[in-house]
Amino acid sequence: MTCPHCDNSVPMKAYWQATGLSGVVCPHCNSSLRPVYWGYAVQFVLAGVAGSFESSLLRSAGYAGGFAVLGGVITTFLVFAGLAPFLIRFRLKEDGAVLLPHGKS
Repeated sequence: MTCPHCDNSVPMKAYWQATGLSGVVCPHCNSSLRPVYWGYAVQFVLAGVAGSFESSLLRSAGYAGGFAVLGGVITTFLVFAGLAPFLIRFRLKEDGAVLLPHGKS
């Protein structure tokens, strides 16, 4: 994931925070970023399909419903986190794209 303003990489810790995708800020240039939502939607669908497939595999192997659901949830999270660097792209927010540090103009 790179910043479209300065072309530096945005670390994953900027993505995995309490504000989620609405509060991503580039640590290099302080640009306020928003995701391209089609990539986020594709990532969500692929993770859900992988989790569902894993859950059905565990059920067919004879595991109880709770273990199958837990396996599906864990698989969904891991696939979602693994695909993030490849599918999530950022754009500048329209409402004041660059936040300058205090005291600079």
